[in-house]
Amino acid sequence: MVRCPNCGFENEDLAVFCKECLKRLPVLPLRNPSTPRVKSPLESENSMRLFVPTPSGALPMRLIETESGVEIDVPIGIEYVVIGREDPENDFFPEIDTTTIGGNIYGISRRHAQIILKGNQYFVQDLNSMNSTFVNKIKVAGNQLFPLNDDDLLTLGKLEFKVCLITESDRSAAQASSSQA
Repeated sequence: MVRCPNCGFENEDLAVFCKECLKRLPVLPLRNPSTPRVKSPLESENSMRLFVPTPSGALPMRLIETESGVEIDVPIGIEYVVIGREDPENDFFPEIDTTTIGGNIYGISRRHAQIILKGNQYFVQDLNSMNSTFVNKIKVAGNQLFPLNDDDLLTLGKLEFKVCLITESDRSAAQASSSQA
């Protein structure tokens, strides 16, 4: 059961909205068992590696869903990362799956957008999604590579993410808070 932080109503485990007050519920990112789970830096066995810049010098990227606070580490070391929703019938599981954080409710396409790393700069590209991709409220045109920077607001359909580039000081702060716990 998931307790609504707004009204206290007990909702079913996979509920996205409270049945009583209709507010959005906090959602934990559950993944399809066949899709590898991207670990947060504090969970990783080799967490130091996640904070090391890529060979091109780019810092690791994290997307934080603005309403629920769910954090998603963007995998590095591959050419591009697709953001979308899983489609088990067609054996499609994007690298960043928004299904469990309401992607289907908020208008995320199965293959909505992709994040591409060129040199030390991240870019987002809309993949002809039905409900568009925006960076800081600017629509990303089809096939356009739009630069992503720290603190940008990335909107896919109606789902918003804050873009965070993870720095050495972020790593130090995370380690300090985990050692105090």
